[in-house]
Amino acid sequence: MIDEVQLWRHELHWKLPRFSVRNGCITIEGLPLNLWNDVAFSMIGENFGGLIDLARRREPKHASRGF
Repeated sequence: MIDEVQLWRHELHWKLPRFSVRNGCITIEGLPLNLWNDVAFSMIGENFGGLIDLARRREPKHASRGF
């Protein structure tokens, strides 16, 4: 899906991007399951300024008690 179309201008395409973000989150869609590992996510994160941490899915407390 195309969100926006802009005319090509030198100012839009030849400046180096600058990011000023402390913490951020990116969403990755279409990554094959065999690449769902810390090494692959670290490599992807390095392209966005570095990886701080990976969110882990946590089980509810009652799940470990057998409820």
